Amino acid sequence: MNITTRQKADIVAALIERGNAELTPYLCRELERVIAGDAARRERFIQKVRSPEYHWKKPEPRRR
Repeated sequence: MNITTRQKADIVAALIERGNAELTPYLCRELERVIAGDAARRERFIQKVRSPEYHWKKPEPRRR
């Protein structure tokens, strides 16, 4: 089951409001920023894991 970043933000906002805390516009933006950053970090990690292994090759010697 994949949860979108918007769904994560909504869930966190609901939990904060349920705890009788005020959800300010600043907190909303900060939540979205953190959740979007986590999603981007996860995508970069997946891309790194799925990429082929790097094999270093010794360069050809220079001609004189």
